[in-house]
Formats: sequence, structure tokens, C-alpha cells
Amino acid sequence: MKNKRLKTPIGKNLLTLRHRMKMTQGEFIQMFLQDEEGKPLLSVAKLSNLENRGNRDEKMLAEKVANRLSLPPAIFGLAPDEFAKNIDVFMEKFRPPLPAGAGPRPTGRENNLDIVVEAISDYLAENITAGKLQPGSRLPGDRDFAEMLRLSRSSVREALKVLSALGVIHILPGSGMYLAGDAREIFTLPFSWSFLLSTDSNQNVYQLRRILERETVRIATQKRSEPAFAPVREAAAREKKLLEEGDFAEFLRCDQEFHMAIAACAGNEILYNLLLTCRKILAFLNARGMSALAQMLQVQREHEALYRAMEEGDAEKAERLLVEHLERSEERYQARRQKTDAAEYR
Repeated sequence: MKNKRLKTPIGKNLLTLRHRMKMTQGEFIQMFLQDEEGKPLLSVAKLSNLENRGNRDEKMLAEKVANRLSLPPAIFGLAPDEFAKNIDVFMEKFRPPLPAGAGPRPTGRENNLDIVVEAISDYLAENITAGKLQPGSRLPGDRDFAEMLRLSRSSVREALKVLSALGVIHILPGSGMYLAGDAREIFTLPFSWSFLLSTDSNQNVYQLRRILERETVRIATQKRSEPAFAPVREAAAREKKLLEEGDFAEFLRCDQEFHMAIAACAGNEILYNLLLTCRKILAFLNARGMSALAQMLQVQREHEALYRAMEEGDAEKAERLLVEHLERSEERYQARRQKTDAAEYR
């Protein structure tokens, strides 16, 4: 008996998008899935099959749709629930063609999500700096923001969803909106948002992460005799113990703790916040984490070698081991993604 092809996130997310846009399959193909000569890339029947079962061309087709929407293709690899929750945010930048004779489309601030996000984050940053907002402070509602910033209420709502997805604010149904406990998130928000909209998000963020962590590990190595280095020692020891005890969920959390302890030891708050932002973006884009014991063992061994080089005061060796570790981490992610994609076709 033939194996049934599993439903894939890409197919399900394309279906969700089409339903959200209230398009028939023919209309969706005409809008997004034509070649340069205007010929359909697939039939209605094949689109139906893609939406329900997936197919071998789904990545290429999703990339066509993503390019038309000015979005990173990785968005269609999100878990379906996460995609559906944020679909209005993703669609905000898309403007379908106007009907013939309809005249020019308005170009005001309310039609650009980037500008709305920036306007709200600027308001938050200014009020934090002035001492008018504190971590956890209750925020104005979407109607108040729209009136203060002279923006449409619908666009403000979508921008607030972005802020919520990035962890800057918390939206509590029936209670209101609140500033996150760590107000420093506000100051890296424009940076985070621009990366999420980049078509080369993964590559760019991995590259930046390597640059930042090389500097933090060099500085932290120089501080190995200071109290600030203690959390690095503790994280390294805790990782090994968690793996021995089989507490894999906690080990995954400790993986980030180890890297961020090195960043904190470096003592540069800007470096720390940029690195934390990189990690959040990667977590958003890459839903899959370590899933095999062998991978966790390899990570722990790499961390231990890096930690020992730092303890010995060999900054050059520590930098080299860090870069090798981050390169292997990226390779492990790529291998997991390929394995998962292959499983979806079986």
C-alpha cells in the first residue's frame, strides 16, 4: 500500500492565506502563481492537492507567493496555528492591484506597517526614557494609539500584533495591553522587524550572531577571574548534569543560558541585547530545535571545550571553537529541516 503524503505546513498555510483573501483557487493562481508570460504554474486540481497533501514543488510555489507579498519565504514554514494567528500582520504590506479606473492608492502613513510599528515603538521608547512608562506598565488601547499618532485603528491593531509577537508588549484579553517586563526590548524593535521581513533572514541573522558572539567570548575570556564569569561556569556545569539526568527539555533552555551568560559576562549591554534579539528572531523563523540525544551530546561537548578554552585564558582558541560550534549548529538545523521536509513527502 502506498504511503499517503502527509499534510505540510506550507500547503496548509497557503490554504489559510487563500481563505483569508477570499479567493477561489483560480483567482489565487492568477494572482500569485503565473510565470513571466502569464501562464499558470499549476492547475486548480494541483493547487487543491498542494493545499491538502503538499507536493514536491511546494517550496518553489510558496516562494512565488512570498515574493508577491514581499515576505520572507520562511513564513510559510511556520506551524499552521502560528501562521494563522499572525496572518493579518503578514498581509499588511501587500496591496493587490487596483481595479481599472480606480485612481491612485492612498500613500499615507496608515498604509505602511513598517512606519506604524516604528511610530508606536518610538512612542514607547520616548516615554520609557522620560520615566513615564515602567516595565509592566499598562498601555493605551488601540483607539488611543490611533488618535495620538493620527493613524488608522486597523493598522495600529496590526502593529500591536507585531509588538506582541516580538515580546515587546503583552495583550491580555479583557484586561488590556502591558509593556513587557524588560523594556530594553523596545530599543531593538526596528532592528528585529527589519530582519523578519528580510528575504535572507536566516543567513543574515546567523552571520550577525557569529560576529557578536566572537566579540562577547573574547571579552568574557579576559574576565574569567572576575565574579561576572561565575554564571558561565554554572551554566556549563548545569548543562552536563542535566544531560546526565536525562532532563532534555531543561537542557535546551540551558543551551541558550550558556551563550547568554557569556554575553552578560562581556558587560556590554548593547551587545547583549543585539544577541538576544538574534536568538529570538531565529527561534521565530526556525520552529525546529534539537530533537536527538546525539545532537545534544555533541552540543554539550562543544560547549565544554569552549568553556575550558575560556578558563585557560586562550581567547584565540575560544573564538575558533565558538565559530566552529555556531557553524555546526547551523548545519544541524539545516539537516533537521531537510530530514523533516523529506518525511513530509513520504
